[in-house]
Amino acid sequence: MNEAEVWQYDRREWADPVTGRTWIQLTAGDEWCYPIYYFEPAFTADGGTILFYRYRDGEVQNWKFDVATGQATRLTGAATPNCLWRFWDEPEAATGVRNLMSAFSPVSEEMSYFDGNELRAVNVRSLEDRLVYELPGDRVPCGIPGMSPSGRNFVFTHADRAWWDRATQPGPPPRHEAKGVHLDVVDMQSGECRPLVVMNAWLTHANFYDEERILFANLPTEGSVLLTDLSGGWYTSLRTQTAEGIQVNHYVATRRGILYETVSPLPNGIMGHIDPETFVSRDFLTDYPVHHVGHDWEGRLWFADIYEQDPPHARHLVWLRRAEQGTVNPFTMLTYGFQMHGRPKAQRSHIHPMLMPDRKHILFTGPDDRSKTNHLFFLDVPDLAETETEVVGG
Repeated sequence: MNEAEVWQYDRREWADPVTGRTWIQLTAGDEWCYPIYYFEPAFTADGGTILFYRYRDGEVQNWKFDVATGQATRLTGAATPNCLWRFWDEPEAATGVRNLMSAFSPVSEEMSYFDGNELRAVNVRSLEDRLVYELPGDRVPCGIPGMSPSGRNFVFTHADRAWWDRATQPGPPPRHEAKGVHLDVVDMQSGECRPLVVMNAWLTHANFYDEERILFANLPTEGSVLLTDLSGGWYTSLRTQTAEGIQVNHYVATRRGILYETVSPLPNGIMGHIDPETFVSRDFLTDYPVHHVGHDWEGRLWFADIYEQDPPHARHLVWLRRAEQGTVNPFTMLTYGFQMHGRPKAQRSHIHPMLMPDRKHILFTGPDDRSKTNHLFFLDVPDLAETETEVVGG
């Protein structure tokens, strides 16, 4: 990059008409602003800077947002054609960085991202940008990546380019038709890349559970949570589908294990917990179907975004006071029902809630009804800062 592009946003605040909680809109305008994928930290350790994607006029770039000043700074400079995820992005989204393929370490303060097949890293303080590794041209990054907590290693998935270009027209590729998909790790200092697992399945997500262990998804024929480590050459499935066919959807790594939600057994939902030491998983039935389990890195607060079963499928942010097996656990509403803008399957139209480091705000993607786009929001939850979900028997 040459001189960094800077944009000033003015925050808006209002009280939720039902719960009274304060909504804080951080960005606005005709563009779409949404944090980097919520399996990864989307903020610096002090919570003062948020890392996000900005989509405008068919171009996706990485930006940072200063919470105190409202100033946003562009971190990436390329506007080159990229093979973006056609089924998660409108067809015209053809330039810029690879959407959803960035990861951040609050320790190293480097954000890694793919520009074409180049894996690059930018320091979010100094804006120094460097080439780390280049994937061969006959391969293509094909999943959401992750950074180890220390920032030492980057994990990602890649597939045969010819197959990927065919298989993603016009929608997502069938997982079971993929051949030779790699889960690889890159040393962020040396640039060395080595395979950990190779599977005949489209691997959609990869992120570190801790400095050594890696979670990834999915098996060829079902939603799953898979585990390997930096030694590679093996993996295990932490939760297979149930006898009723209920499968894991999204999952997040916390210091107290792995939290997940399942594809909902309507009219209810399921939130669950996996102990990666014992491989024991437990499901907890909820009174609403769950779209995304929320991400609290401490694993203390179980929260989520949910949806109403009947049209127009209003969305709510909620938290779970108590999780007990054998009963329907009611959510506590944090917001009223609202609607996101854009295509339902587009990731910039997903809420992806995560708890900020101060534990007083939930960061999420929310709707701006003025521009009919989605933007960065906080929801004030200071009363929940010291709260823990009561897990009966946990």
